[in-house]
Order: sequence, then C-alpha cells, then structure tokens
Amino acid sequence: MSMRFIGQIILLTLVPLTVFGQQTAGPMTEAERENAVKMGEWLANLYEHGIRAEEDTLFISAEVRNILANDELMQFMFPGEYSWASAVYLMEKMELKKAFWFLLNLYPENRELVVQTLLTYDSIIEIDKVLTSVFYTYAMIDPKVCKIEYGKPQIIRPDLVEEGLSNLKEIIQYIRYFRNQDGARQ
Repeated sequence: MSMRFIGQIILLTLVPLTVFGQQTAGPMTEAERENAVKMGEWLANLYEHGIRAEEDTLFISAEVRNILANDELMQFMFPGEYSWASAVYLMEKMELKKAFWFLLNLYPENRELVVQTLLTYDSIIEIDKVLTSVFYTYAMIDPKVCKIEYGKPQIIRPDLVEEGLSNLKEIIQYIRYFRNQDGARQ
C-alpha cells in the first residue's frame, strides 16, 4: 500500500473534522445541533479509557461491553494478524479508536508508516492521549493477553502487555519529538 494512498485516505477522514471545527454564520439548525452533539460524543469516546479502575471499582465502558458481548466484533478487533487494509477501512469509516488499535499492532514492523499516519492526526486531536485511551480500552480485553473471569479481565500474558506498553511509549515519544520539531519551526 503506497504512502500516497494512505495519505489520501487520511485526508478524506480529516475533512469532516475540519469542517466540524469551522464556525457557521447565524444560529444552528436542529440538525446541526444534533450533529454537533454526536461529534462531541464521538470525540469524547476517543479519549475515554475503556477499562479503568478507581479505588476498588472497575469501570468498563459501553464500547468494551459491546465488544465482549459480540463474538464477531471480538474476532474482528483481535485477529491473528493485523492488516493495513483493516486499519484503512476503519479510518474511512471514522472509527479512529479501532483504527489506532490496529496501527498500534502494526508497530514496530511498520514503524515509519504508523508514526507518519498518527502524526497526521496530531494536528487535530491530542493523539498521544488518544493512543493511551486506545491501549487501555483494547489491550485489557485482547484474548492473547487476558481472559474474562467473573466479568473482570485477568491478565494471562503480562509480557505482551508490557511489550504493547513499551511500543505505545515509543510511539508517543516519536510524536512528541516531531510535535516539538514542528513547534520550533513556527
């Protein structure tokens, strides 16, 4: 898959975000208000950790519960091998959180392309924070990493969690480095 094709796909997914951010002249229609609310919810979901613990309570998001309850979705989200085609498909559908999970799993074998793809989104969203939420949404329900017992995830492969967390930290370091480079040029 060429860089040009990936760039075109990313551009197509970013256009709705940039249009959403533009101000309209005059009052919003009901449809515009509904669209703004949906977009706000979509954006909030990008930053939401799917699984989080506070004190002695484990919070599991509706998205995670939906994946756990849907075998077909579970198989799609955690395939034997992750592919660029699936990541691009998810980006086209604006399912960025899921797409970013695929990108995390395509790293480090596709280091440069993954980082370049994520950097494209960094100008619109705080990609480092989103990637952290992605990791804490999907890594804890990955069947290779954990099993669900009594409704709670039990880590069976902490080595894979540590490897994924190490990759996440490396990606975030690259993003922050390039973000700082761009800031120094401006």
